[in-house]
Amino acid sequence: MDMAEQLATKAVRSTFNLTDKFQVSVQPHSATQANHVIWNAFLSQRDTIMGFHTTHYNLYTIDR
Repeated sequence: MDMAEQLATKAVRSTFNLTDKFQVSVQPHSATQANHVIWNAFLSQRDTIMGFHTTHYNLYTIDR
């Protein structure tokens, strides 16, 4: 479990008053959403990568 998952799990438990006996799943819904978070962490709004501006959603969902 990485630090982000630990923090998210702790936040969910706190929000819903859950004890450790309850399991909490905090993974992203899909790889697309996870990629979106990572790209936004490292790139600025007007950067270009793989020929796309980061303002184009295609950057995260390329399936060619």
